[in-house]
Amino acid sequence: MRLRAATARHYCLFFLLNLLLAGCKHTVDGRRVFLQSEVALDKVQFFRAHIESYGLGTVATDAQYDCDRPVFHYIETDQRLHRKLEYIQTQPMLFSRELPASSNWNALRQPNDLGVCERLRNGGQLGQVPSRLFSADQGRILPPFFYYANETGAVITPIGEEAIDGVYCEIWKVSDRDSAFPLHTIWIGAEDRLPRKYVEGELDSPRGMVAYSDYGAHFDIDVPPNPFAR
Repeated sequence: MRLRAATARHYCLFFLLNLLLAGCKHTVDGRRVFLQSEVALDKVQFFRAHIESYGLGTVATDAQYDCDRPVFHYIETDQRLHRKLEYIQTQPMLFSRELPASSNWNALRQPNDLGVCERLRNGGQLGQVPSRLFSADQGRILPPFFYYANETGAVITPIGEEAIDGVYCEIWKVSDRDSAFPLHTIWIGAEDRLPRKYVEGELDSPRGMVAYSDYGAHFDIDVPPNPFAR
């Protein structure tokens, strides 16, 4: 009886060990992670982004987004043209001026596509074939998590971990069988599931990069007076 009990305990421990090892080897489901990230983004109204586009020269942009109002503020530095421009964008107006700041804003009255706020409202359900490099007024500076989580052609692969500004992140690579969609790499906060960095193209020769910060912060963006108002 003692032998049988010992044998039974041995097989029980063997079974539990195999179960534990199987759990340790279980691959995290990237599609589930991306859906969690989409849910986290749905709650975002305010954030900062540092955007770099690499074409004939680097265009670097520091942007603040207030999707509650909605209004954007961003400063764009074109290294090739040695030019720095400041913008404030609302739904009906686009204000701009060259820096160092002059006292007057140029104002353009037009219905602006506030793509970033629209992206947050829509949930990124549609994939967008890129027609130009990242810029501050594009909704596609935010990863289309929902689209990739439901696109059968998307291959989502974990490739490592890294801390960004003290936030532990999982790094995910997304490739698509459709060659119209370039490779993307996304750094996702392990706890809050919000993106912290997004690279389009190969890491050693990217087409564009976005770094995110200050989720939930409120910004004092002073919109200039509308010169067309009566």
